[in-house]
Amino acid sequence: MSADYKVIFTRRNSLFSMEKEALYELCKDSYLGGDSYSPDKYLIRNNENIEPTDIFSYRSDLVSYTNYVEPLLNIVVGLIYNKLPDRTKVPDYLDYINKSIYKKKPIDLFMQNVAIQSQLYPLAILIDSPRITLPITIAERQAKNLNPYAVIYKYNEIRDFSVDTFGNLQWILLDNTYIDNSNPLTKSTIQVSYTLWTTEEAITFTKVNESNSNYEVSTDKIEHGLGVVPVVLCGFNQLDTDSLQSSPFQNISLSSRKIYNIGSMIDSALFNATFQLLVWPGQAPDNIVTKGYGTVGIAEFAIDASNAPQFIKQGLEDIAPYIIEIKRQTQDIYHQLGFKDPESENIQYDSGKLKAIEFSLKTKNILNNIATELEHTENEIYKIAALYEQQTIDPEIKYNKDYTDKDLSILKAQLDATFRTYPYNMFRREIAKKVAKLTFKEDKDVDIKSIEQDIDNTAIEEVSIITENMEQV
Repeated sequence: MSADYKVIFTRRNSLFSMEKEALYELCKDSYLGGDSYSPDKYLIRNNENIEPTDIFSYRSDLVSYTNYVEPLLNIVVGLIYNKLPDRTKVPDYLDYINKSIYKKKPIDLFMQNVAIQSQLYPLAILIDSPRITLPITIAERQAKNLNPYAVIYKYNEIRDFSVDTFGNLQWILLDNTYIDNSNPLTKSTIQVSYTLWTTEEAITFTKVNESNSNYEVSTDKIEHGLGVVPVVLCGFNQLDTDSLQSSPFQNISLSSRKIYNIGSMIDSALFNATFQLLVWPGQAPDNIVTKGYGTVGIAEFAIDASNAPQFIKQGLEDIAPYIIEIKRQTQDIYHQLGFKDPESENIQYDSGKLKAIEFSLKTKNILNNIATELEHTENEIYKIAALYEQQTIDPEIKYNKDYTDKDLSILKAQLDATFRTYPYNMFRREIAKKVAKLTFKEDKDVDIKSIEQDIDNTAIEEVSIITENMEQV
């Protein structure tokens, strides 16, 4: 193994530090939700001396993730693609891109996918082509379905790259590692393989016969002769030194994680508020110990101590700071998208339609910035595809950037609808249900389902008096 090859397998761009990768992973999981957002990864444990393992395990079992990132990002991307891009100057011989450019998906679906992912983490879009050993015409290429195609590489699959002073790629190293499961008579193995793309060729380096830190490397070189690296970078805000604006959805993901953990703290507070600890001087009477005392635990201590028996219990008023913090994080999510939250701007609704709204320049800038980057990305895709036909083009693809007050009104109304249920009404109903379950869990005569139905059918008071309502519960 040569020293050059060892460098290939060890180099990593500073943009993908452990901290940055952790953020990108959070953003990805925040959008996916479900099993991807697991307590093992995102539920923060207090110091183990303060929070015992069994208590943290209880919180882990109870916690649930409410997905803000996926619906909000889909709303924004949906507004951008409300009007399809203008592709009237794209040459006819590139029409296959409109029909199939990525896993048999047309360019519109592909770019919507790029729009979503690039707001969560950086991407590299490779425009590759099937190997063609003999000269072939455009018509023959299309007839045999040997057209160039796109391959998306996520943040964890981009090893390293270099750009010149004009922002053009000089080379990029991509991770093509895969699991080889081709032989049913042998165990599947991980094939570590990196491909170095330059302006003239692609060289694949694959580890073979690996043992500890020693391994052999096989190489495979293909000359493409395009004169450019056939890769488009997207979502790399750090590369633009003229702009320090980051994706708002990375910050929304961070706020969502805070809400996730705060909600778990509320669960814990509810548990502590329902389960009481009876401190008893000396040995507790047998009839209390053996029969139990509802949702009460008994702690015995020295009988000659001066303190009288007492109940130790956390009050439900302790939930109030958590609710305030959830409201603050919710307001921050609104601000990330350029809006004020409904409570602070006192918006009124008429038949489900927005009557008054303060349009924010920040909101338009966010939409325009996303549309501009997608416009650049798509233009570069068409340019690279044309180079495979020895053609140089400027497709001048244009995305809509003229967002009207009506467009932003729709965006704001959808944003409000996302939060109108959670964390306020639904959140408080779920709290009430958990209180009921914990309070009556040992009383077989109580119909919990009826109580839950009653909670669902009861009007919710304003959030400003939630702690008062909880005391009444």
